[in-house]
Amino acid sequence: MDGANDINPKALNYMRKPETTHTGIVIADFPGAALIEGVIALNKNLRKNWELGARYCNAVNDCC
Repeated sequence: MDGANDINPKALNYMRKPETTHTGIVIADFPGAALIEGVIALNKNLRKNWELGARYCNAVNDCC
């Protein structure tokens, strides 16, 4: 990645629109906003998976 030409134009348009995403966070007008939103969504998903795993562990093995 050596410049703006490497950025997907659709992603660039998405980053330029200040709008509320599914997590309720307003996407600001700066490069990387879509990436930050993606990281937040990933973290929420990982936490959800961890909680499901912990519940399964409790129910099946009584190990937690």
